[in-house]
Amino acid sequence: MAFVVKGEELVGGRGAPLPNGTYLATIEVAEAQQKDNGKQVWRQYGNLRTPDGATEFELPSGDVYRIGNRKVSSWSWWQHSNADAERIGQRELFREAVALGLVEKPGKGESAEFPFETADEYATEIVGREVKIRTRLRAKQTRDKKPVLDDDGNPVFEAEVSEWLAV
Repeated sequence: MAFVVKGEELVGGRGAPLPNGTYLATIEVAEAQQKDNGKQVWRQYGNLRTPDGATEFELPSGDVYRIGNRKVSSWSWWQHSNADAERIGQRELFREAVALGLVEKPGKGESAEFPFETADEYATEIVGREVKIRTRLRAKQTRDKKPVLDDDGNPVFEAEVSEWLAV
């Protein structure tokens, strides 16, 4: 049996961005990436679901939001030519490691050492692990910091990880 499909029917919509919230996620991909100004650890989180394991939930509007196959990515500096950027990135990686149970959170006035010698070692260790994340929406930008716009000229938003929480 032959059938006909129009090209425009194959174009999938992005759907609504992932709402701000708390989700359980699997770290599907993690890799250390060398950049001009330092080294970063990039992570992709998938298998997103609510803290109680649901893959859909009701929005305040009453509509049902289906998470589907959405992904969330995060980039954190392991090393950077700017000391502030490096400190912020390392703090993010430490908070993620605590949430993953790889490092014990130090008490007030205490310190803890990050147990991974290299960004590659850390990236390899976290793939496949479950973590609880909190997300927030941000306007997507091009490399030169210009807003990404949709076909109607509206800004495109994407979810980013704002916090890593213990499961």
